Amino acid sequence: MKIKITAKTRKSKAHYFVLSLVTILALGLCLSVASVSVAFAASLRVTNSPQVGGGDVSAVGDGFGVSERVGAWATSPEGEVRTLPEARSDAGGHVNYTFSTLGFILGDWKLTLHGQVSGLEATAPFELVSVIIDTPAPGPTTPAPGPTTPAPPPADAVVAGTNVVLNADGFTPGESISVWTTDPNGAAVARTPAPADSAGKVSYSLSTLGYVLGHWSLTVHGVSSGKEAIKTFTLIAAVVPDPSSPPPTPAPHPTSAPQGGLTVSPNNIYTGQTVQVTGAGYASFEAISFWETNPLGYATKLDLTVFSNREGEISFSYQKYASTAGIWAVTAHGQTSGLEKTGYMLVALQAPEAAKLSISPGRGPANTTIGLSGANFFGGETYSYWATSPDGIAYAGTQLVAGADGSFSFTYSLPTTQSGQWAITVSGLTSKREAVAVFISEG
Repeated sequence: MKIKITAKTRKSKAHYFVLSLVTILALGLCLSVASVSVAFAASLRVTNSPQVGGGDVSAVGDGFGVSERVGAWATSPEGEVRTLPEARSDAGGHVNYTFSTLGFILGDWKLTLHGQVSGLEATAPFELVSVIIDTPAPGPTTPAPGPTTPAPPPADAVVAGTNVVLNADGFTPGESISVWTTDPNGAAVARTPAPADSAGKVSYSLSTLGYVLGHWSLTVHGVSSGKEAIKTFTLIAAVVPDPSSPPPTPAPHPTSAPQGGLTVSPNNIYTGQTVQVTGAGYASFEAISFWETNPLGYATKLDLTVFSNREGEISFSYQKYASTAGIWAVTAHGQTSGLEKTGYMLVALQAPEAAKLSISPGRGPANTTIGLSGANFFGGETYSYWATSPDGIAYAGTQLVAGADGSFSFTYSLPTTQSGQWAITVSGLTSKREAVAVFISEG
């Protein structure tokens, strides 16, 4: 009995040991499985790259949180970040996102979407180009057609180089109106803004000088009312006019620059002149980047960054060189706030006339107060003057500043009572222009 009992007891312990070992192994396996975390990743792809600069870019994202807010930004070829409007994912974590590239420089960009609750993030590249050329697949050769009667011009045809006028009403009286054109390739370019009048009407005249032929649209948009009006037109080449009908009226050259959100001073200049750009409304100590848009609508990034002051104000100057005459725009972009403001300047390639200096009176006693007036210098430039006596001695005057139109006037008294012919010379420090006037001193 003792032997049997002992044997049974040993078998029971071994049995429980095996069961315990199996339990421990199973528990370890469960813990190992439980410790494995499931990794989630968001994805993003741009569906229409490359795209013409100024057009809309569309993207599709997946794997974000359910109905969460999704932040967005674009990174430029130079590495600058531009904040974009937010989106919201649907119940499946799917995001359809479209944004405008109006004002973006050409090159390789990156779009990033960021889930603000899940923290999931995805990035996709896209390219902005000046034009997209579709190369059709070669097909069977078709015999050249015989002579045909030329098709009549479309009903909205406009001869290139003439003006297109859009008249619209229903806007808020006096509200700011943004304006843009869309070219035959789908690229949108901002144009000179124009406010609505006191009756809420807008009459906008667009010069098509230098525009490519094809189908265009002109859009005016009320900034506060949100109202829009669009005029479509087709630019065609000029045809040989009927001798009995008058030729089309060419678009006039602009004579002044419009006012914008930035102040450019002076804003009527010659190429090579220095301008001062000021603005406000940015975040405190914010980094501001800049680009210029030429009269043909092409944007170029300026190689400078300016920081706003504590009040969000900016002020900087630069020397403006241009190979194209007309209205230029300079845009300031807040890299933190996303705020953008634009100023305008009218740039001429050279002065229409030589610098002039008139004097009154032309002769008199040595103590005469002489009046001098100048014109055709650079607007806002500093100029110096000096008087040369009859025996060739030069007497320096002070430095003064010309007006915005390049004109000035000041009075002067001869430094000595020497009689004879005195020459008074004025020299523009920036334009390097000089003009001379003569005074005959009677002693």
